[in-house]
Amino acid sequence: MKRFLTLASTALLSIGALSAQEAPKEEKPIKLKPYGFIRNYFYFDSRQNVQSSNGLYNQIPKDELLDVNGDDLNDVASSSFLAFTTRLGLNITGPDVLGASSSAKIESDFAGFSSSTTMLRIRQAYMKLDWKRNSLLLGQAWHPMTGELPDVLALASGSPFEPFSRSPQLRYDYRLNHFKFTLAAIYQLQYTSVGPDGGSNVYSKNAILPELFGGIEYKANGFNLGIGADFCRIAPRTTATVKEFVSPVTKDTIADAKVKVSEYVQGISPVLYASYTDKSFGIKAKTTLAENTAHLNMMSGYAVSEEKKDGSREYTPLRSSTSWINCYVGNKYRLNLFLGYSKNLGTDDKVVGDVYVKGAKNIDQIYRVAPAFSYNLKHFNLGVEYEMTTVDYGKKVDDHLEVSDTHSVTNHRICGMVKYNF
Repeated sequence: MKRFLTLASTALLSIGALSAQEAPKEEKPIKLKPYGFIRNYFYFDSRQNVQSSNGLYNQIPKDELLDVNGDDLNDVASSSFLAFTTRLGLNITGPDVLGASSSAKIESDFAGFSSSTTMLRIRQAYMKLDWKRNSLLLGQAWHPMTGELPDVLALASGSPFEPFSRSPQLRYDYRLNHFKFTLAAIYQLQYTSVGPDGGSNVYSKNAILPELFGGIEYKANGFNLGIGADFCRIAPRTTATVKEFVSPVTKDTIADAKVKVSEYVQGISPVLYASYTDKSFGIKAKTTLAENTAHLNMMSGYAVSEEKKDGSREYTPLRSSTSWINCYVGNKYRLNLFLGYSKNLGTDDKVVGDVYVKGAKNIDQIYRVAPAFSYNLKHFNLGVEYEMTTVDYGKKVDDHLEVSDTHSVTNHRICGMVKYNF
């Protein structure tokens, strides 16, 4: 009996040990961390501008528009006070998935502005899997071309000199020491290309192939250096009208016939940026050689370079060289300066038909000077910014969209901002 009890107890201990080894690990609990701010803007503009979000997202002054008396219809001042950029977000961490740490973000504000009301809109919404060196992001997040945003008070964050977009994407990052390698496939949603039907994400959807980005970034000791390139292809039309179409079947001539077409325009846009920041000093710079980047809220687009007999078209992208530099000093009391410059480089191919651009096709160059001062606490920010943006518009535009016989138009904006963070 004693021997039997000894064997039984040994067997039970072995089973217990085996069960302990096979017991699944307890999953990490899901943790939610809310964040956001209540933000109010006041602004004054000395003239009418290309802008959105009820004027808060301000880009460039409009060209002169003279009436019968020679008065400029766009020389009209305006001002407003708005709070709908108030933001609410949620950072989420949870259990491991496929051997990776999992996290997610949901972020929204009230700047989905329409003619009748302000609406809750999506800013970011993505999940992320992180395997330490490798990570995979799926959902809506900042476009990889953004890379490094300037430190300014204005909602436009340096646009149109700064590529600006949040887009649905699939992004893969690989980290090696101080380097990060990025590959991304991107689709359009809120920020869209231009075309025959105005701004729309349909041109991107009909092109099938997503926008593609590849880049390398180096970060160490406050320094950040990045280089990358973006490839974007869109399909401006899927149908066309042929004035006199000869049917290949009946040989009859059909007037204003609708035909299916397959046509694309594409652009490659390299970007280079660098920065150094610490608690009380920072300097940042970025330069972009842009092709057809209207979907990045830049003054860009494309034009028809050939009209074919079958009704289809060839296109040529509009090119520009766009750069900015931004520096600040101070932390609690901060002085900030932003300088931006963009130059129209025209098109490679001769333009023979319609031009589709964000902004205007007769822009030669744009420049901006924007000094600012802010008072900053952990839960409170107060600031004022002066923004002078000048556009050189031309009276003459050649067949490569290069501009001459220019005149300058300037907008003076004063922006006040107060924000409570939580």
